[in-house]
Amino acid sequence: MLAGLATSDEHLTLLRELLEGATRLPGLRVDTELRWLLLRRLISRGASDESTIGEHLRRDRTAAGLRHAATCRAAIPTAAAKATTWRLLMAADGQQPPTSAAMVGASLTGFADLDQADLLEPYAQRYFDVIVAIWRDWPAGLARRFATAGYPTPVISEQTVAMTDECLSRDRPPPALSTILLERARDDQLRALRARSRDSRA
Repeated sequence: MLAGLATSDEHLTLLRELLEGATRLPGLRVDTELRWLLLRRLISRGASDESTIGEHLRRDRTAAGLRHAATCRAAIPTAAAKATTWRLLMAADGQQPPTSAAMVGASLTGFADLDQADLLEPYAQRYFDVIVAIWRDWPAGLARRFATAGYPTPVISEQTVAMTDECLSRDRPPPALSTILLERARDDQLRALRARSRDSRA
């Protein structure tokens, strides 16, 4: 869907016009959910700012609106925004998540933006530094969510694979976490690296 893939100035302008009501497409109803989706893409591409998030949140003060706003804030393409989101995700004592499961999930969705690998690179090692403790100390469902959604998937590199291997050998995580790291995460990295290699040879 264009709302999740737009990158060109032309396409981003279309998203903004749809969001603002300046353009209408036959059969397309721009409801609250779609407005947030449009805004998230504009935010993540640097084509809108945090003040716009506040404007939309004032119109949608529901629990869903708060989650969407958290996703958008986490998707802001700046080092400062990523650092703020990471601090919110990490409790001061490292024992419990600092917010609700729904808000953690919403923040992770925006934080791990696939188009922001450069901004996320510093957090790859941090993920492996905390994942075993989070798996041990957080509620099971939330820990699983962090393990999968927080894995540095956008940072496609041999180094990410090496960090995964080091975590597995050094920390010897429980079987369920090992499975996530091996099958859902590490394999995805290797597959992406193979695809990138083929593209470079084509």
